[in-house]
Amino acid sequence: PQRAAPSAQNRLHLAPKLVPGQSLRYQIDARTLTTSRSTGRIEDPQGPSQSEVNLAAIVRLEILASSAAAPLRIRSTYEKSSATATSDSYDPSLAVIEEQYRKLEGRSIEFSLDAQGNPANFSGLEGLFPDEKSAAAAREWFSQIATGVQLPRDGIVLGQTWSSVQNN
Repeated sequence: PQRAAPSAQNRLHLAPKLVPGQSLRYQIDARTLTTSRSTGRIEDPQGPSQSEVNLAAIVRLEILASSAAAPLRIRSTYEKSSATATSDSYDPSLAVIEEQYRKLEGRSIEFSLDAQGNPANFSGLEGLFPDEKSAAAAREWFSQIATGVQLPRDGIVLGQTWSSVQNN
């Protein structure tokens, strides 16, 4: 027998409902493990082959007053931000990573979300990230944290699975 499709009443919509005056806090704990191996005519047997970065952050999102030009304006503040980086051999770039995350603490970034949830009009990124690639990754991350993950437009039902693809 075939099951009837779930009604609209039984579907859940998990995207956050952002309202001016609202504050949300996110605790972020992330671990990145990188392994590498050099090949070619010259090998460095003492070069790093494995490194690990552990990030711990608390980010507060404040939904600010809106206007016709920007239906939602969001301020994101790093209340806490730290990283510890280790490697199986000396790697000076790890100290730079730790310093970058430490510098985020106490800093705020503001951006707008248009009616479709697309981020725009970022301010506060100046001097926070070492290059444009890092700043672009931050812009993408803030839009995801503010709007939630890509969920089915019609909502979801218990036990449903779905997939989404994001091209960068």
